[in-house]
Amino acid sequence: MILPVSSTLAERLEVLADAYALRGYDVRPNLLPGATCGELDEVEAALGVVLPASYRELYGWSAGVIDEFGTAPCLRFRDESLLPLTRVVEERDRLLEIYDWCESVDGRVVAPFASFEGSVLVVACGPQRLTSAVPHPVISYFQGIDVYYDSIEAMVETTIAWVSQAGWAPYETTPNEMEIWRRCNRAVTF
Repeated sequence: MILPVSSTLAERLEVLADAYALRGYDVRPNLLPGATCGELDEVEAALGVVLPASYRELYGWSAGVIDEFGTAPCLRFRDESLLPLTRVVEERDRLLEIYDWCESVDGRVVAPFASFEGSVLVVACGPQRLTSAVPHPVISYFQGIDVYYDSIEAMVETTIAWVSQAGWAPYETTPNEMEIWRRCNRAVTF
């Protein structure tokens, strides 16, 4: 999904945070301040990849959640919550240990950014064989490896649409979930 020209990813993340708050799930108190360019450059160097602009903008908006394992509401993309930037390299290294066998994605060219109970979302920062339709798909590592969203931007739009629906509740299946997922992510096959 292409964002309107006037909307930046940071503006859409604000819309997402507002949508959560309207549902009584205020994520803002649990968000860290945005990362600096220097902090993002350090993560980029440690990962050995070039981070996509959307990844840098996501973490420039917030460097993750304060309490990712507690009971505080977390900025989530369906189930996975935004990882603290300080855990990104550690999480990528853990994925390499577990999924090194995978031929469709070189785990050395991904950047993790969200997780939940063993499931990790990463953005492809280099070649991968799961989809050629989009340059930086969001890939899920959990009992296999699959493309979940066309991009970080498409993931945010998908989540806004989910949370904005009547009947949305944390950790429950969203009404019309698959319909929204398909509409916002045209390159992903389900």
